[in-house]
Amino acid sequence: MRQFLQNLDPALGIYPVIAFVLFSLFFIGVLIWAYTKDDASIQRLKRLPFDESEATTNVPQS
Repeated sequence: MRQFLQNLDPALGIYPVIAFVLFSLFFIGVLIWAYTKDDASIQRLKRLPFDESEATTNVPQS
Protein backbone atom coordinates (compact mmCIF):
# COMPACT_ATOMS: atom_id res chain seq x y z
CA MET A 1 0.00 0.00 0.00
CA ARG A 2 2.76 2.41 0.93
CA GLN A 3 4.63 1.71 -2.30
CA PHE A 4 1.45 2.29 -4.32
CA LEU A 5 0.88 5.66 -2.68
CA GLN A 6 4.49 6.70 -3.25
CA ASN A 7 4.33 5.82 -6.97
CA LEU A 8 1.26 7.92 -7.71
CA ASP A 9 1.78 10.44 -10.47
CA PRO A 10 2.16 13.91 -8.93
CA ALA A 11 -0.25 15.27 -11.54
CA LEU A 12 -3.02 13.23 -9.97
CA GLY A 13 -2.65 15.08 -6.73
CA ILE A 14 -4.19 14.08 -3.46
CA TYR A 15 -7.71 13.34 -4.78
CA PRO A 16 -7.32 9.56 -5.20
CA VAL A 17 -5.94 9.28 -1.69
CA ILE A 18 -8.80 11.33 -0.25
CA ALA A 19 -11.35 9.24 -2.17
CA PHE A 20 -9.78 6.03 -0.90
CA VAL A 21 -9.74 7.25 2.68
CA LEU A 22 -13.37 8.42 2.52
CA PHE A 23 -14.49 5.13 0.98
CA SER A 24 -12.60 3.15 3.62
CA LEU A 25 -14.02 5.20 6.48
CA PHE A 26 -17.56 4.83 5.14
CA PHE A 27 -17.17 1.07 4.64
CA ILE A 28 -15.69 0.61 8.12
CA GLY A 29 -18.48 2.75 9.58
CA VAL A 30 -21.16 0.61 7.93
CA LEU A 31 -19.48 -2.55 9.22
CA ILE A 32 -19.34 -1.16 12.76
CA TRP A 33 -23.00 -0.09 12.51
CA ALA A 34 -24.04 -3.55 11.30
CA TYR A 35 -22.16 -5.39 14.02
CA THR A 36 -23.39 -3.15 16.83
CA LYS A 37 -27.11 -3.29 15.91
CA ASP A 38 -29.24 -5.41 18.16
CA ASP A 39 -30.89 -8.53 16.77
CA ALA A 40 -34.46 -7.20 17.03
CA SER A 41 -33.83 -4.22 14.77
CA ILE A 42 -32.00 -6.40 12.22
CA GLN A 43 -34.96 -8.80 12.16
CA ARG A 44 -37.38 -5.88 11.69
CA LEU A 45 -35.31 -4.53 8.78
CA LYS A 46 -35.10 -8.01 7.28
CA ARG A 47 -38.90 -8.44 7.31
CA LEU A 48 -39.63 -4.88 6.14
CA PRO A 49 -39.91 -5.53 2.37
CA PHE A 50 -42.40 -8.36 2.95
CA ASP A 51 -44.47 -6.91 5.79
CA GLU A 52 -47.97 -6.17 4.51
CA SER A 53 -48.96 -4.03 7.50
CA GLU A 54 -46.03 -1.65 6.94
CA ALA A 55 -46.83 -1.29 3.24
CA THR A 56 -50.51 -0.48 3.74
CA THR A 57 -49.99 2.12 6.46
CA ASN A 58 -48.10 4.43 4.09
CA VAL A 59 -50.67 4.37 1.28
CA PRO A 60 -52.43 7.75 0.94
CA GLN A 61 -56.21 7.64 1.30
CA SER A 62 -58.20 9.16 -1.57
